[in-house]
Amino acid sequence: MVAEFAEEFESSHYRTLAPRTLAPLDGFPRRAYTLCRFLGPNDSRRYSEDYAMPTLSEYAEAKMWDLKKDFASQVGSHCTTPAPGKARTDCITYCRQVLEYAFTQVNEPDHVKGVHDRYEKGTDLARYLAGLGWNAYYWNPDVFHPRDGQSEHPFSFRQVKLTNAYYNITVSGNIINYNPTPQPSGGCNGSRNTTPVSMDGFDKFSKVRFAYGLARGGLHTFLLSYGMVFQVHWDQIGAGLYERSSFFDFDWLSGLVVVPTDAHFTL
Repeated sequence: MVAEFAEEFESSHYRTLAPRTLAPLDGFPRRAYTLCRFLGPNDSRRYSEDYAMPTLSEYAEAKMWDLKKDFASQVGSHCTTPAPGKARTDCITYCRQVLEYAFTQVNEPDHVKGVHDRYEKGTDLARYLAGLGWNAYYWNPDVFHPRDGQSEHPFSFRQVKLTNAYYNITVSGNIINYNPTPQPSGGCNGSRNTTPVSMDGFDKFSKVRFAYGLARGGLHTFLLSYGMVFQVHWDQIGAGLYERSSFFDFDWLSGLVVVPTDAHFTL
């Protein structure tokens, strides 16, 4: 990793002089490098600065984008279009690749293995991350009147409220009622009250750089960054393989997001 950063900075007229260690940040190792920049070929003036190694969230965010941009070399695991030579992917493979990469970059090989051993079931992976100190938050845009009319969403909220857990994963807070379903008015049966809007949790979460998400008990998994969902469609090939869209309008309607400690995020 030292060589990687040395190469990066040499290309910008920097060179690495001496590595030194900083105190760990929330359990993740951070290292810094004293850097020297020469202002010109005949100029001996120079200055030094500390460069802190990127956080796990920064590595994860970068990998999310790299894989999305590289869609041409991949194909959905359930796509029926012949695609020789392309790597097969799906929602949970995407999450695994990003998490394993990020943990590798911050020198946590045990966590790389932990992810790999549990990634096939979304709830198992979320439970593992929570065990590392990540915080899990229940999300549901309307806990009373889901857009799809499915009882699962109000039921999961009631369970979280009763047990403070989602599929046996401890919940640290709720991101709820940020996009209530409009209710019809009038008619012989009258109308139901629209759920009151609550934007506080959603607005705060939209500032988080990286999170792992799951919906409907792990039936679907995805990643998030700054209020946007990154997901894979396993039956697609080409530009439709990956999708980046607003979490505000995400149509899976309830689930869990798990946030790394380096985000310093609480509700």
